[in-house]
Amino acid sequence: MRTSAVGWVKTMADLARAQHLDVEVLFQQAGLNVNDLAKAHYRFPQDHISLLWRLLAEASGNAHIGLAFGRHVNLSTFGAVGYLFLSAPTVKQALEHSIKYQHYLGEALLCKLEKHGDYYHFDIRNIGDKQLVTRQTLDAILSSFVSLAAWIFRQDIPIEELVLGYGTPEDLPIYQQWFNCPVRFEAGQTRFVLSAAWVESALPSADPLMFEQQQKWLDVSISQSQRPLVMEVKKRIKALLPTGEANKEQVASSLFLTAKTLQRRLADESGQFQQLLDECRQELACEFLQQPHVELLEVAELVGYHDYSTFAKAFKQWTGQTPKGWREGR
Repeated sequence: MRTSAVGWVKTMADLARAQHLDVEVLFQQAGLNVNDLAKAHYRFPQDHISLLWRLLAEASGNAHIGLAFGRHVNLSTFGAVGYLFLSAPTVKQALEHSIKYQHYLGEALLCKLEKHGDYYHFDIRNIGDKQLVTRQTLDAILSSFVSLAAWIFRQDIPIEELVLGYGTPEDLPIYQQWFNCPVRFEAGQTRFVLSAAWVESALPSADPLMFEQQQKWLDVSISQSQRPLVMEVKKRIKALLPTGEANKEQVASSLFLTAKTLQRRLADESGQFQQLLDECRQELACEFLQQPHVELLEVAELVGYHDYSTFAKAFKQWTGQTPKGWREGR
């Protein structure tokens, strides 16, 4: 079963609310639970998302509602992949790494970037799950890419041509207006044609340290998705850390295991409790540090440190920066 990350579906809910639609009812009709939007690492089944898009189009009376999706995207729509894109040195590296980690965001599409003379072809292939993704899904992907890139550059991006694999709509101008470029339909493929000069240009938001950190985070996250106990233990640690009781015995007890059994089963998944505890502390610390109203001492306490100096020393080992320097750099 192919799935998509929660950030994408949250943005669909934002779009529905902007259309004055009942989100809870639409989710129920699509076989989804709206409460799952609050779960940071939840994955939604792709076929149910496709059904939700059809319901959105029907309820809004707008077959092109996928294009409006682009107006509601922000970095949280794309999760870590969005921050990876934002911090890449060049547009080319942003696209290449977004393709590399595409399956973290959603597993229903395959993307490819190839150079052809003075142009790059950014191809998007629909693989769906039991059924192909909807036209609205493809429109949403195209509009979200344009919106994210335009937000980073603070201007419309130069698209040479947009090629779409579905039939020509009656209201063709809406696509030409949205993408500000020639649009060709019924081509059997979906593709952005982009100038090589733009693709190889530097990103104004480039941040080498963040770029490296997001790659590491994604690699770890993807690895953990293949290790269910590791993932569950990290979830329990993060829930317990703010209470100051995130030790092996507490976590094992919450899983109805002995500490010895927990350690043995973690070892089967190449995990160690102390390593997972440190990873959770780092991840939570970075999340709290991005919230300006949370004081540095409070961040230290929330991730299980009784004094700031010990926390600051650990944080510098993790990131190469002090907590204050890391926050200011953001």
